[in-house]
Amino acid sequence: LRELLAKACRRRFAPAHSMHPVGGSFLLLSTCNRTEVYFVSDDLAETHSYLLAILRQEIGEEFDQKLYSYFGSDCFFHLAQVTAGMDSAIVGETEIQGQVKEAYESARQVVDLPWEMHFLFQKCLGIGKRVRTAYPLQGDGRRLELAVSALAEEYFGGLKGASCLVIGASLVNAKIVELFTKAPLQDIAICNRTEERARAFQGRYGCKLLHWSERARWTEWNLVIVATTSPEYLLLKNDLRDVACTKRLVVDLSVPRNVDPEVALVPGVNLVDIDGIDQLVGEERCTTHAMISSARKMTLLEAERHVEAFFDKSKLRLAYSA
Repeated sequence: LRELLAKACRRRFAPAHSMHPVGGSFLLLSTCNRTEVYFVSDDLAETHSYLLAILRQEIGEEFDQKLYSYFGSDCFFHLAQVTAGMDSAIVGETEIQGQVKEAYESARQVVDLPWEMHFLFQKCLGIGKRVRTAYPLQGDGRRLELAVSALAEEYFGGLKGASCLVIGASLVNAKIVELFTKAPLQDIAICNRTEERARAFQGRYGCKLLHWSERARWTEWNLVIVATTSPEYLLLKNDLRDVACTKRLVVDLSVPRNVDPEVALVPGVNLVDIDGIDQLVGEERCTTHAMISSARKMTLLEAERHVEAFFDKSKLRLAYSA
């Protein structure tokens, strides 16, 4: 369902398609772990119903009870938690800050966003930055790239002699490769749809290059990590048809998924997605629990302060317009 929603929202609410007859403009935040649509409207209930009607047309099945909706101040509190990494699968991960910023910048380049939307995203991005400065949770070893590295080390009994292929020149893959350059891997290769970005990635990290048209050769590597925005399967079960059975780890960090789930049926292949990474991370240490609790309190207090400022500013604008 999450994959269906992600694809539908990209078709209907991506920046290039964000103008609608009801509700004005929408802003889409789509990451590996969430798909959210933000909007400003004089009639929130009407616009909310309009949005759901579009998704019903696109998906064609019941899903309303599986969604969450936040309005007014609750929406501000939610985005503040998201941007600060408090609502992530791996609490405190840093990737979401850049993803929120990219979603906001992409939308504002295409759409004349209302001032309320600018206020919401600019302030929440500021909150996220301040919370991370005060509580550097990424230091607890639970960042996504560290979780992937730990998973690979455990699976192979160490990384010495392993070969790694990353598909997609995404930021998360860049962080993973940067970490892996310090490990005793046999080789690291990059495969990306845009060759220019692939070559820039290659030059920065000194890895090999696999052309996009040859990505079916992914079977030559025993560790494959996929993180792209492609809406389709890039790695297929048939790619392994004539390949010798060896121990192979495939990590799919994409939503929608980029690896055909049937790949997991092939003997010797362990396929792990973003939810699997979260489950394998395990329980947090008590000290981390305390830090997360403090970070959440700070996020809430910062959000409350900006919500009050928002209403004060709204009253001032109404006074001037009167």
